[in-house]
Amino acid sequence: MVFILQLNDKGSTNLAAACCRVVSSSCNSGINGWFVDDVLIKQYSGLTNQTRVDIGGTFKDSTYYSIQTAVFTGDKLYVDNSATGNLEGHSWTDATHELSVALDLAGCRNVDSVLVAQGTYLPNLLNDRQGSFNIPDSTSVFGGFPSGGSIFALRNPVIHTTRLSGDIGAVNNITDNAYHVVWIDSAAQDILLDGVTISHGNANGTGDNREGAAVFCLGDFTMQNVIISNNTGLSDGQLIRIRNAAAHLHLTDCTLYGPSDGFVKVLNTNAGNVTISGNTEFRKE
Repeated sequence: MVFILQLNDKGSTNLAAACCRVVSSSCNSGINGWFVDDVLIKQYSGLTNQTRVDIGGTFKDSTYYSIQTAVFTGDKLYVDNSATGNLEGHSWTDATHELSVALDLAGCRNVDSVLVAQGTYLPNLLNDRQGSFNIPDSTSVFGGFPSGGSIFALRNPVIHTTRLSGDIGAVNNITDNAYHVVWIDSAAQDILLDGVTISHGNANGTGDNREGAAVFCLGDFTMQNVIISNNTGLSDGQLIRIRNAAAHLHLTDCTLYGPSDGFVKVLNTNAGNVTISGNTEFRKE
């Protein structure tokens, strides 16, 4: 089951989407036995719950901040980091600010499309280099919408750049960037990413974290009208790594920019498949 957790700070509203699970009724904590995104909410009585909220960058215990939950329904999610609504993702007006939140929610609801307005989006807010955009099974992600959103016909990825960036941590400091900007699991099939730019992955770790700075693909993944730029790694498969019998990468009308360092930019092994079509180009940065 999926809930939207809403914390009201004296009139202001912050929303976070989360997958929830039931715990044993013998547990004395949580809201009626619920945990929200593994965040424990202590129950002090049937009417008052204590939680920790972020107020001006400082976490404070509170017994008076109201908590509301609502079941998410719908087959589309909207992402716009300039939205000023209630941020629950049902519409452009109320779009969520974080693409990572929308993908988590899509993974546990019947969401088939995620529509993303122009802007720069990070795979996580915890400066976790292992964290990536993990697109769930049977989900299509479309970028290129203007701030505030629009109908699909007015989408233009060239004008309205939607950037999936690994530049977590210190801005413009490549040493702490995400190892992989996008990660596709082997169970994820029939995935589409359309009209975005993938940048600033830095696969400078060990093992798998030496390759696939832009995309590490273990499932069935189509990239269409995607630009890959400003990514680097320490091994062949520097930009894109495909490695799994269940993996099939489709590149359609994409442009891949890579550094001139001698590494293979796209590497496929372990019985994976790659299909390249349309006007797909490989260029030096």
